[in-house]
Amino acid sequence: MLEHVNAALGASSAPASEWPVLQRVLGVDLLARLLSISTADVRRCLSDARKTPDHVAARLHALALIGRRPRGRAGSLSVRSNLTGPPPAADPIR
Repeated sequence: MLEHVNAALGASSAPASEWPVLQRVLGVDLLARLLSISTADVRRCLSDARKTPDHVAARLHALALIGRRPRGRAGSLSVRSNLTGPPPAADPIR
């Protein structure tokens, strides 16, 4: 039963609660880039001046789900790493 509830919650988006959390963790610029929308659109959706379009809500929810997956660290650094991947490798010293 609990597995079905978790699956249902994972499948449903809640932009009103996901926008502020992801904005605090990722910032407007990175969030816009990850959602493939403008920073102005992010700000409009955050302020409820614009209803979140369904395709953006689906992407936003996917980011929220990815952000919840732990990778051995805690905090916003871990969430950013989950969403953007590891930092690029430094050039070797020659």
